[in-house]
Amino acid sequence: MRQTANVWWLYQARRVNTQTAGGGGALTTRFSIAAGQVARLVAYRAVGTASAGATLVTQVEDEDGSFLSRLANIPAAASRSVNLPTIGTAANAEGCMTTSEGYLLGPGEYILSTSSAALQNETLTVAVVLLLSTPTEPTWDTTGSGGTPSLAASTISAANTIQAVLM
Repeated sequence: MRQTANVWWLYQARRVNTQTAGGGGALTTRFSIAAGQVARLVAYRAVGTASAGATLVTQVEDEDGSFLSRLANIPAAASRSVNLPTIGTAANAEGCMTTSEGYLLGPGEYILSTSSAALQNETLTVAVVLLLSTPTEPTWDTTGSGGTPSLAASTISAANTIQAVLM
């Protein structure tokens, strides 16, 4: 019997999306998995804006923008953060969410978090830890944001962003 090493890559990033428009607008931060790649969600945290009345939604969509599953829907004023694999509890939170424990993302799929409202200079922060089947980092963007979003580079150092893991 011949054995080979099964190598995956641990990826981590923390990105801050800031609404810079004077009139504000919703903020959306998303990351896409590369073609030919599979990702396992290890941990995810999104911290939404402080705007009164803003909801915070996290969901998975496929490459053409079709909805696949809702991971969290935090109502306005109930909480400002999503924490996966569990979203915890919040008054009036939407029930029957998709479990994210060991959630697998396929090629071209993406996770997005969106805060339904944001004033100027508010932020939407997303931190993620993934196991990737290839050493290609996800692609980040602000598609779906209103106003003028500005997505900062990851706060995780380049040396710690992606590491090989023998499984």
